[in-house]
Amino acid sequence: MLKPENEILLPYPYETNCLNYTELWLKNNRTGPRIQEMCQHKCILDVASKILNCSTVFGLYPHDLRICSHEEVMKNVDILLFHGYPCVQNCKDDCAKTRYIEVVKRRFISELTRNEEDYERESHLIKVEIYLEDSEIVTFRHRPQYLYIEAFSTIGGFIGIWLGISLIQLTDFIETLVRILRISCAAKKDLKFKAEITQVYD
Repeated sequence: MLKPENEILLPYPYETNCLNYTELWLKNNRTGPRIQEMCQHKCILDVASKILNCSTVFGLYPHDLRICSHEEVMKNVDILLFHGYPCVQNCKDDCAKTRYIEVVKRRFISELTRNEEDYERESHLIKVEIYLEDSEIVTFRHRPQYLYIEAFSTIGGFIGIWLGISLIQLTDFIETLVRILRISCAAKKDLKFKAEITQVYD
């Protein structure tokens, strides 16, 4: 019995640091690797074709190059590793992963058959049945630890704990301060205007 599960990871700068291979594949006109393993095999192919003009026997990425001989690979193994390792390191985990949880049950043929003739005929056979448990797929979706609104409320909570004030009180205080400054500026302008009028009449 198989039960599929999906896991959606987050790309950089999050800890899961995944790569959306499907998105890259579509951007590259439906060419290139679709999963992490094929990305690694593409690195092996690119390095081998650049240095040896052939492909290693264990490379699985599609190509039309000749297969390198064992002697060619062994002679240049240090160079291949030196140039291939950084490329392989850049093949990050896929952002969307599907895995299958399997439950295996074994039964003897005698449990499935009704008579000796059927048992004799089927005793040399192995019957494999695969069932998908249901059509529903469980999806585990990673999300950022703090969204913008959550970060705002968290910062407000910390300010409230440390200073004993809330963000609402802080905004009220700033608004009051702006009003006082505006009134004092207006009062200074009035005094200056009155002083100028008094000088004119004197």
